[in-house]
Amino acid sequence: MDDNCAGMLRDIEGVQIAAFFKSYGDAALTRLSLRSAAPYDAASICIRLGGGGHARAAGAAIHKPLHEAIPMVVTLLEQELQQVGH
Repeated sequence: MDDNCAGMLRDIEGVQIAAFFKSYGDAALTRLSLRSAAPYDAASICIRLGGGGHARAAGAAIHKPLHEAIPMVVTLLEQELQQVGH
Protein backbone atom coordinates (compact mmCIF):
# COMPACT_ATOMS: atom_id res chain seq x y z
CA MET A 1 0.00 0.00 0.00
CA ASP A 2 1.17 3.50 -0.65
CA ASP A 3 1.51 4.53 3.00
CA ASN A 4 3.06 7.82 1.94
CA CYS A 5 -0.36 9.07 0.72
CA ALA A 6 -1.86 8.86 4.21
CA GLY A 7 1.22 10.56 5.62
CA MET A 8 0.96 13.40 3.12
CA LEU A 9 -2.73 13.86 3.94
CA ARG A 10 -1.92 13.94 7.66
CA ASP A 11 0.71 16.65 7.01
CA ILE A 12 -1.96 19.09 5.80
CA GLU A 13 -2.41 21.84 8.38
CA GLY A 14 -5.34 21.12 10.68
CA VAL A 15 -5.70 17.43 9.73
CA GLN A 16 -5.68 15.24 12.83
CA ILE A 17 -6.56 11.86 11.28
CA ALA A 18 -5.95 10.85 7.66
CA ALA A 19 -7.40 7.75 6.03
CA PHE A 20 -6.22 6.34 2.71
CA PHE A 21 -8.27 3.57 1.10
CA LYS A 22 -7.15 1.32 -1.73
CA SER A 23 -9.15 -1.38 -3.46
CA TYR A 24 -6.96 -3.99 -5.12
CA GLY A 25 -7.88 -6.49 -7.84
CA ASP A 26 -10.31 -8.27 -5.53
CA ALA A 27 -13.27 -5.88 -5.34
CA ALA A 28 -14.25 -7.34 -1.96
CA LEU A 29 -10.95 -6.30 -0.34
CA THR A 30 -10.14 -2.75 0.72
CA ARG A 31 -6.89 -1.78 2.37
CA LEU A 32 -6.85 1.06 4.85
CA SER A 33 -3.91 3.16 5.96
CA LEU A 34 -4.44 5.56 8.88
CA ARG A 35 -2.19 8.30 10.21
CA SER A 36 -3.04 10.34 13.28
CA ALA A 37 -1.79 13.10 15.52
CA ALA A 38 -2.00 13.00 19.31
CA PRO A 39 -4.30 12.39 21.08
CA TYR A 40 -5.94 10.19 18.43
CA ASP A 41 -4.97 6.51 18.19
CA ALA A 42 -4.84 5.05 14.67
CA ALA A 43 -4.00 1.58 16.00
CA SER A 44 -7.12 1.34 18.17
CA ILE A 45 -9.27 1.96 15.10
CA CYS A 46 -7.40 -0.53 12.90
CA ILE A 47 -7.39 -3.19 15.62
CA ARG A 48 -11.21 -3.10 15.59
CA LEU A 49 -10.98 -3.89 11.86
CA GLY A 50 -8.59 -6.82 12.32
CA GLY A 51 -5.47 -4.81 11.57
CA GLY A 52 -2.87 -3.18 13.76
CA GLY A 53 0.01 -0.80 13.97
CA HIS A 54 1.08 2.04 16.19
CA ALA A 55 -0.75 4.99 17.73
CA ARG A 56 0.28 7.32 14.89
CA ALA A 57 0.41 4.86 11.95
CA ALA A 58 -1.74 1.78 11.42
CA GLY A 59 -3.50 -0.24 8.76
CA ALA A 60 -6.04 -2.95 8.08
CA ALA A 61 -7.32 -5.20 5.32
CA ILE A 62 -11.10 -4.87 5.26
CA HIS A 63 -12.98 -7.71 3.60
CA LYS A 64 -15.62 -5.47 2.08
CA PRO A 65 -15.82 -3.50 -1.16
CA LEU A 66 -14.68 0.12 -1.04
CA HIS A 67 -18.22 1.55 -1.04
CA GLU A 68 -19.00 -0.42 2.16
CA ALA A 69 -15.62 0.01 3.85
CA ILE A 70 -15.55 3.81 3.73
CA PRO A 71 -18.73 4.47 5.77
CA MET A 72 -17.74 1.75 8.24
CA VAL A 73 -14.38 3.44 8.85
CA VAL A 74 -15.97 6.90 9.02
CA THR A 75 -18.20 5.60 11.84
CA LEU A 76 -15.15 4.34 13.73
CA LEU A 77 -13.37 7.66 13.19
CA GLU A 78 -16.39 9.53 14.54
CA GLN A 79 -16.37 7.27 17.60
CA GLU A 80 -12.66 8.01 18.15
CA LEU A 81 -13.32 11.76 17.93
CA GLN A 82 -16.18 11.51 20.44
CA GLN A 83 -14.19 9.29 22.79
CA VAL A 84 -11.31 11.78 22.89
CA GLY A 85 -13.80 14.58 23.39
CA HIS A 86 -13.59 16.65 20.22
